[in-house]
Amino acid sequence: MSLKPDKEWWTAQEIADARLPELPSARQGMDKHIAKNGWRHRTGFVRRREGRGGGWEYHWQNFPLSAQKQLLLHAKGPEAAPASRMTRDDAWAGYDALPQKAKDKALAQLRIIQEVEAMELTHGKHFAVHQVAKARGVGARTIWMWFERIEGVDPADRLPYLAPRHRAAPRRRRKADCDPDFFDFLKSDYLRLSHPHFASCYRRAVTLARQRGWQILTEKTALRRLNSSVSEQTQILMREGVEALKRRYPAQTRDKTALHALEAVNADFHKFDVFVRWPAEGGQPSFVGRPQMVAFQDIFSGRVLAWASRSPWPRLRATWHGPSSWARCRSTATWWPRMRANRPWISAAARCGSWAPSSSTATSR
Repeated sequence: MSLKPDKEWWTAQEIADARLPELPSARQGMDKHIAKNGWRHRTGFVRRREGRGGGWEYHWQNFPLSAQKQLLLHAKGPEAAPASRMTRDDAWAGYDALPQKAKDKALAQLRIIQEVEAMELTHGKHFAVHQVAKARGVGARTIWMWFERIEGVDPADRLPYLAPRHRAAPRRRRKADCDPDFFDFLKSDYLRLSHPHFASCYRRAVTLARQRGWQILTEKTALRRLNSSVSEQTQILMREGVEALKRRYPAQTRDKTALHALEAVNADFHKFDVFVRWPAEGGQPSFVGRPQMVAFQDIFSGRVLAWASRSPWPRLRATWHGPSSWARCRSTATWWPRMRANRPWISAAARCGSWAPSSSTATSR
């Protein structure tokens, strides 16, 4: 183990005098605890005391976990520099590149470690390692080495750290070299709205490179280099235009499910392409003109709440915010009183614009 307490073997009296957590503080109580938990039957964790008086000594791994932690708090660890470790992303990236056989081997090691941790809760880690190593047919030292690999690693990220490190090392690929002028000419020739074929662009670039002594790439290497340095969206924009790039993204649709009736209302204005004869009104003579309309619609249901038309009389159009600007409003008289009572803003709008349900006096020509 990388960290051990200063004192590893203890007699019953020394354990009682230490007053460790979850252990008796009297010699008689300690003897009963040893007999009850069968410490003397744990091979490798008990030994005869050397020297005068004899007796038994017990390994610190027999102690409860809380007592072990207290001993390790006062232990002096090695003053060696911490070894460099792969980052989480690098470890998983290397693990994904491994063959399936190496992944299965790392998974088998992880399951052995999980068995040791399950047995450690009741028998201690040292005893659990020896028992699992014997049952699995592996060396105890090998299991300790696996624990050193995953020390301080989150349990969810242990698998890549147990994989063979010589197989997880990143492969170094030598990048082919070419003259920057050759690659710039190839890109400028390929990224045109006429969208030429890459093979023809490559042949022209090679012809120019031979005349000027440029170092070139093979056609497949040049195509891979171009795709890695220029994004797909940029290629579509340069070769096919803005409209082609827009088609790459889905159209946005409006969603009205979050609304309820009359939570939001929109209004729109329209001038009809018909001519009607407007009757004489307010001292003005009858005339022919195109009617104009404003409609109010509930966004949630799509129902038209009300619509009003007005005449195109110049004087009325100049004062269309006033009461005389609206000719009449066509709507359903059954819901209008209830709408005004439930929605005060409708009454205010009606007073401001002077529109209310009534029949129109305009007749189509």
